[in-house]
Amino acid sequence: VGLIIAFAFSGIFLNHRQAWHPSKYKTEVKAVALNMPASEDNITKEFVDQVNINLAIHDVIRRFKVGKGKFEVSFERHDLKVDAKTGKGAMVINNFTYAAEATTTDKFISPVISNASTNDSVFMAFDLAYKQGITYPGTTLFPVDTLEVQVTKDCGITFQTVWKKWGENLQTVNDPNSPNLTSFIPLSSDWKNINLYLTPYTSKENFQVYLVAKSNHQNNIWIDNINIYAKVLPKKLKEQDYLVYPNPFNNTFLVRHYKVPVNLQAVQVYNSTGQMVWDKWYNGDATTEMTVDLFNKANGVYVLKLVYNDKTILKKIIKL
Repeated sequence: VGLIIAFAFSGIFLNHRQAWHPSKYKTEVKAVALNMPASEDNITKEFVDQVNINLAIHDVIRRFKVGKGKFEVSFERHDLKVDAKTGKGAMVINNFTYAAEATTTDKFISPVISNASTNDSVFMAFDLAYKQGITYPGTTLFPVDTLEVQVTKDCGITFQTVWKKWGENLQTVNDPNSPNLTSFIPLSSDWKNINLYLTPYTSKENFQVYLVAKSNHQNNIWIDNINIYAKVLPKKLKEQDYLVYPNPFNNTFLVRHYKVPVNLQAVQVYNSTGQMVWDKWYNGDATTEMTVDLFNKANGVYVLKLVYNDKTILKKIIKL
């Protein structure tokens, strides 16, 4: 299976306004990667000045600090937060500190992503951490923080919603009915990986992804490791609709179908004497990938039998 990384980010540079109307302004987030000094003692005013130049921020530095493994710079109109050793960081949307009466919208906008015609499918993955706030933590009736993933193929003129969560369904700490009175900073156990299938929304066209966070003054949304990637399937899989690999194999091998095999009835394996040594039956519930485990079987030649409603396929396989 081929894999193409189309877009990814780790470090975060956040451009923001202290008081703003969501219909007029948006938050712009840019990916950054800094070459950090070997020692935190070398993170000086001169180093921060050079960061200001290298990242083309061109803003007035208000203050900076290094502590607990983090390097943070506060400019007049920007914030920069990265890991003090790696130069990488996570995006945080500070819903907790927004004005209680304000409903604000933050947007992360990807570059235009070139969707090659050879791509068979496109996915988006990211890590999410969120804990509910003070008011109505588990409600589905009252306004709460919302995170939405949108796709546009015309540079933001029209959008399709791929994924949208709020309130109890957005939180990742499995405690939706307990109010949190402090600004949320996630532990390693608070993170959840989100994986989205974008192909129905992108087709074969170029596109952009918008991460849209709507705040209702609840708590902070943390996002990290955003990856937009494509999968290119083997040519033989697309030609014959199935693929068996590896062959020869050691203990296990995969049976993979190009599309969901709703007409597959059974997968069976026979040894050289014609004895069935492994089988599994299906009733319209087969998946595109299935693992066959012959760990306790002798090395040698076997026959794989795929039984469909309208045909049967026999294939020789070899265990080493």
